[in-house]
Amino acid sequence: MKKKQQLGMHPSTASGRLVKDILFNNICKNKKNKCFRCGLKMTRNDFSIDHKIAWLDSPNPVMMYFNLKNITFSHLSCNSSTKKSNNKKWSNNRERWAHEKRKYYNPKKRALKYKTKGY
Repeated sequence: MKKKQQLGMHPSTASGRLVKDILFNNICKNKKNKCFRCGLKMTRNDFSIDHKIAWLDSPNPVMMYFNLKNITFSHLSCNSSTKKSNNKKWSNNRERWAHEKRKYYNPKKRALKYKTKGY
């Protein structure tokens, strides 16, 4: 309670802000404050940690997530727009299943199936 009163915010919020300040300060010192995605300069308010190669749904997601060689920095908006374009096309498993099933659709087989089953 005392920490929250003196900081004016929850201590975990203050800690998160401090970590972000330290990280961005080090990024600037190392001249790495250009966005990996668009190449423009980032500010403390619009940078994010980014993965060069997407870790989600990779063969080894834990290794790809924590691999420091796979970590870079980009604008939050650039990073977010990449996620949208890399997301799966389906909003649920039923849509995905229907899409997968369509890959194997063959009109001749379908016609034969209906003829033989008497539909």
